[in-house]
Amino acid sequence: LDTSGSSKLVEIDKTRSVPNLSGHAQQVARAYANPGSRIFVDVFKHGYGRKLVVYIPGTQSLDLWGKNPLNMRSNLTAFGGVQASPTQLAVSDALVQLKAGASDSVLFVGHSQGALVAAQLAASAQPYQVAGLVSLGGPIAQFDLQVPVIALQNQGDPVPHLGGQINPMQENWVTASNERDFASVIDAHKVASYVEFAKELDGKTDLGLIRVQEQISQMPNQPGLRYVFELSRD
Repeated sequence: LDTSGSSKLVEIDKTRSVPNLSGHAQQVARAYANPGSRIFVDVFKHGYGRKLVVYIPGTQSLDLWGKNPLNMRSNLTAFGGVQASPTQLAVSDALVQLKAGASDSVLFVGHSQGALVAAQLAASAQPYQVAGLVSLGGPIAQFDLQVPVIALQNQGDPVPHLGGQINPMQENWVTASNERDFASVIDAHKVASYVEFAKELDGKTDLGLIRVQEQISQMPNQPGLRYVFELSRD
């Protein structure tokens, strides 16, 4: 598949860092609520560099064509593993525009295709440091991820298993499984379901979860700037 993807900065606003998993999940849900195919990149000053959080929603179209790269085309390309998907190229373009470099660390948070694309980026060499990945129902087991990973999976959600593998048990990786019964596969995969699960996890004292959360660079408790980018496939 030929691939192309780019980003256009459409909004800058003030923001504050979020302290927990549910806060991150809520920001991904907010990205869905914006028109078009948009991602949020929150930027906080830290020492001589910056800490960035990239919030990436999931698939918004089952088409192979069209302007929105968050479609089935990006899913197929990402699973193929041969080249960068349109969504990956568009997210990378946003980070290039923000001049993310060696003194910056980037935390990726994504739902569904957003987590898949985040894993693509986290598993490959980047000009910036990758602080970690938070996956909400993402198919990411097939990637060799050396960064801290928190993966949330709902029972009955088939999407996290589309890679054909199970998440590894490693010091840098924790998988939290929600055993709740959902009315349908669609309900199990909805970002709203993962927001609720993340809220439950915030009150847990699971040692594995705490260990990986500590490995992920904490965001400074201070104001920052939110850059909203609209993604497109050229």
